[in-house]
Amino acid sequence: MKNHDFPANVIELLLGEDAEAPVDFVGTLYYVLSGLSTREAETFILYYSTEMDYSDIGERYGVTRERIRQIVAKTTRKLQHFSRRTLLEVGIRENMASIEVKSYTRGYEDGYKDGKEKAKAEAVGADAYLQTPIEELDLSVRTFNCLVRAGVRTVGDVVDMGKEKVMMIRNLGRRSYDELVNKLVNTYHLPRSEWEIST
Repeated sequence: MKNHDFPANVIELLLGEDAEAPVDFVGTLYYVLSGLSTREAETFILYYSTEMDYSDIGERYGVTRERIRQIVAKTTRKLQHFSRRTLLEVGIRENMASIEVKSYTRGYEDGYKDGKEKAKAEAVGADAYLQTPIEELDLSVRTFNCLVRAGVRTVGDVVDMGKEKVMMIRNLGRRSYDELVNKLVNTYHLPRSEWEIST
């Protein structure tokens, strides 16, 4: 993937070999990256659109080669999430035909530098957070793997399961459960009383 020309290498990585990408794929890619952290977006673009390798990028940010490899891998997983991949497959222009949200248009035009905050400011639906992938909760590896093995993919999946079913997830454990609950309460303001375990 790294040795191919950009954006052909990213198209093959995210959409598959011989995939037919939309004409505005690059603009759509930058728009989708605007929903991730600046470090994730910049690292991914540097790795796939320049001659820089993990070590080169690590020197730029003052971190190890392995840390950059992890960031690129994590960003790739996020881009392969169903909602993001679908947008990359059809392109932002095609998607805009059915979405009347001006902030999305401005996000596409401005790129990932300021599109993220504008899109958030006019997000559609009070329950939009339920579609958030669990990858974005920055959970420990153990907690994340337990949830994935149980078929949990989004915050909404956790909410739908409820306290009792989440507690029964195999190998989750009290510490991992508390970590998950703290993330949901602190980030999305879920009522702690409904998720706390009585002692």
